[in-house]
Amino acid sequence: MMNHHKHNCEENTQSIHSIILSSDEENEIIDEKKPLTHTLVTKMDMSSAIEPMVVKQSTYSIIDLCTPVKSSNTSNIPMKTKDYIPKTITTHNQARLSLLPTFPTPIYDNHPHLLLCNVPVQFLSIEQVCRRQQYSHQSSCTLTIPTNHSIPSSIRDYFDIHHQPLIDRLNINSTLLDYNYSRLNHCLKLFADERIHRLRQTPYQVRLLDEEKWVAMEFFLQVDVDLFYMKTYSNSMNKDLFSKNEPELKFIMKPCGHQKCGVCTLSNHITRRPQSSIDFEHSGKYRFINGYETILNGPVMCYTSGIIYVLRCVCNQYEYVGESSNNIQYTLDRHRLNGNQIIHDFLTGEQSHEYK
Repeated sequence: MMNHHKHNCEENTQSIHSIILSSDEENEIIDEKKPLTHTLVTKMDMSSAIEPMVVKQSTYSIIDLCTPVKSSNTSNIPMKTKDYIPKTITTHNQARLSLLPTFPTPIYDNHPHLLLCNVPVQFLSIEQVCRRQQYSHQSSCTLTIPTNHSIPSSIRDYFDIHHQPLIDRLNINSTLLDYNYSRLNHCLKLFADERIHRLRQTPYQVRLLDEEKWVAMEFFLQVDVDLFYMKTYSNSMNKDLFSKNEPELKFIMKPCGHQKCGVCTLSNHITRRPQSSIDFEHSGKYRFINGYETILNGPVMCYTSGIIYVLRCVCNQYEYVGESSNNIQYTLDRHRLNGNQIIHDFLTGEQSHEYK
């Protein structure tokens, strides 16, 4: 029913929590005539191996929900002694750490280990590399549920829909996924509260459907501390969450070439700028003023809808990050109209504006 693996690094003895489906006695051989009950195991010493229990006619599958085993395979990995140090975290923005994906950490730990999924292996210490390997597919503790699909199971259905596809797609352990779902929910709550307060939206308007959450989860896991790169979307052949090499630029924004396009078509009209608003040649990667970087993760043109964009002031001191369900041409036109109205009101004054 349940296999316990000895931790490869014996010096790091861990106590873990798990729920197992077993008989009333922890190490008792299950009697076919005796009803099964739930037993809560509060602590287990992982430094010593435990003999597996014998189960007759088992009808249970294994779902990993606990601490995984550290892999001992560290060959061909650079032996660095110093951890990767984030470039965009300072003493003034420590609150950002609560918004980033991390490895499972106790709630009282104020220094979580960041996921660093977009950092190449050569920039990580051996300890950070081993931490990656811990959360592959191996596990040291399990939760069992019935595999008989003729018996309804809400836990099994939820796991199959929201967890298993991402586990297979990203090649990660369910422990890592389950833990970061909690962090994602925290971020979504902050996002919803902000939208409700500033934009007067209703809770119904800002909530995510269950089928949308796993898409948000794949997005969230790849919001790294110094670089956002949703590589699992941009490269269908890449099914690993963690980067092994330097990220590659695969896409740039391409001009549509339409004569009436206000984004890529140059015009001498008084209402248009003489040059394009977008640097198409260098649109594959963007570096923010604070040093954070993002890589374009899909093909984009002027009419592509559903976008996240950034506008930088000509003084190079301020940036505006926005999102729109419309395309970039429509969005920039709306920004121009609003900007022109603000300038007009500022120059003419409110009284002049009233007597027009």
